[in-house]
Amino acid sequence: MRKKWHIRSRVLGSLLALTSAMLLVVALAFNLSVQGYIRAQVSTYLGNELARAEADRMGAGREPNVGPRSEGHTARPVGSQDSAILLDKDGNLLDIISGSETTAGQIAAYCRNLGISNGIQNAITTIDGNTYAMTAVPDPMDSNNFLLVYVDITSTMELTQKINLVMVIVILAAILISVLVSRRFAKSLAEPVQSLCDFAGEIGKGNLTTRELSFRDIEFEQLADSMNRMATELQEEKLRQETFFQNVSHELRTPLTSIRGNAEGIDYGIILPHPSLYPPGLLFFSFISSSLSNTMMDFVFHFFMIMI
Repeated sequence: MRKKWHIRSRVLGSLLALTSAMLLVVALAFNLSVQGYIRAQVSTYLGNELARAEADRMGAGREPNVGPRSEGHTARPVGSQDSAILLDKDGNLLDIISGSETTAGQIAAYCRNLGISNGIQNAITTIDGNTYAMTAVPDPMDSNNFLLVYVDITSTMELTQKINLVMVIVILAAILISVLVSRRFAKSLAEPVQSLCDFAGEIGKGNLTTRELSFRDIEFEQLADSMNRMATELQEEKLRQETFFQNVSHELRTPLTSIRGNAEGIDYGIILPHPSLYPPGLLFFSFISSSLSNTMMDFVFHFFMIMI
């Protein structure tokens, strides 16, 4: 057997579920759009910077500087936040073309663990709390080595997290507003239904008094008018039945009273009996009718009319 629900609970739950689903879909679509836009921008940026680094490598024509770098070396900037390094096929750091030596070592360690033999295409990773996007391709000067360009996108990812936080707050606020609006709407829908149910219950109990019911919804107003017309018609039908029974009772009581009077007159010798007019069972009917109270006579008459 299916569980019963109040209409207010059903309306509230349905509206809340619909609103929540719509907000979650919008938030998910927005988040995916932002992530896709960021990845596309980072991919384009890395591609441009990689092409620039390859051009610089081809123009410089220098050999990789293996081993620790001297303190007097100044890294050549390739971009505002991007950096370039040179790795061998195992991911070992060969040269720092631009960028921080500490970050370059961390990126190289990541590539050794990941495996760089097939290159890296637009990978995003987090190292020591910072987020980096990187791309690695074979070095144009030596195909056994890899030229890797990476860019720090920590600020961009933090902005994305802030946007997600704002979206969560907006969703929670929207759900709260939806709950308040849904409760008000469910109440405005449930109260008329409850009033009409109470009205129908009173009609079922025999209380046919009409009610002045006013609703904002046209359908509820029409239903209330129909129920009032039904109550009026039932009241009129009840009055017609009562009038009919009263008339029938009067019409039956008069001849029966006359017959009982004649029967008692014969019994007391006031009226001379005539066999063709007064059958023998008449005295028995007189005895029975005289012993019945008026209430029982009414019951007999009503029962007689129902049987007819």
